Amino acid sequence: MATVTAMAAVSGEELPPAVAWLILVTLLAGGAAVVVTTVMAARGRLARNPLAGIRTGRSMASDENWLLMHRVAQPWAVAGGAVMALVAPTGFLTSHGAVFGVVVAAGTLLSLVPLFIGVHLGTRAIREREAEGGPGSAPGSGVRT
Repeated sequence: MATVTAMAAVSGEELPPAVAWLILVTLLAGGAAVVVTTVMAARGRLARNPLAGIRTGRSMASDENWLLMHRVAQPWAVAGGAVMALVAPTGFLTSHGAVFGVVVAAGTLLSLVPLFIGVHLGTRAIREREAEGGPGSAPGSGVRT
């Protein structure tokens, strides 16, 4: 399907409705997954795991780091998920493949900006807590400096 979208974008052809639906469902599901996993982890309902959540070396080092990372990143993850949700229906707003391709690509990249900001701020919060000698910073906690 991605090939169909790319071909439509290059040729300026009309966007097939099936492609618009596929992009809509994919972006809505992706945005929802980002928001739900981050909120669940921030509330302590999603424990450290190798599959879902913000998994960096520091966030995975301890339960305290995991919780702090997600609490700090939560509003940014919600913003990123909201951008994905806003971009999702663009296939139904334009039938021109090139316009659709540019809007979806730009919107998807734009949705990553708040996610990266959230991870950066979460990492900074963990480092600050470690510098103060807070939980998760003791020898053997798995935190590499």
